[in-house]
Amino acid sequence: MGHHVPMGDFIPLFFLIDLGIMVAALFDCITTESVLVRNLPKLGWIAIILILSGIGGVLWFIAGRPTPAERSAHEPHPGHPAGRGLRANEPPDPIGAPRTLAPDDDPDFLRSLSDQTRRADEERLRRWEADLRLREERLRQREDPPTEQA
Repeated sequence: MGHHVPMGDFIPLFFLIDLGIMVAALFDCITTESVLVRNLPKLGWIAIILILSGIGGVLWFIAGRPTPAERSAHEPHPGHPAGRGLRANEPPDPIGAPRTLAPDDDPDFLRSLSDQTRRADEERLRRWEADLRLREERLRQREDPPTEQA
């Protein structure tokens, strides 16, 4: 006898797939420039994606989303969060322009931080050694009190 899996066990999986398609299509539609959207206005596609849920998302990817050729015909703006926004009257970043580095990516900053940490550690060690010498000297004085000669 084979193992029978009830169809109801797949409902959560179908729901997650449907939700994923809807969210991906909605995000893609919203971040696509209006001039690139095919067959319907952008708001029409958003409504279809929301009303028809997963099927609306599939329709967006088939009939509403711009083709790769249409996308490549427009120059993307590198700073756009989705990587394909268009900004009029803004020149593209020049090739080879210096980028600002985050501190954790800047080798000079990391080197200076390492040097600073090393100096602080060395100073802390010097203070501990001086404190230890002082304590040892006090302990010796207690063990061997100086004898006065009269």
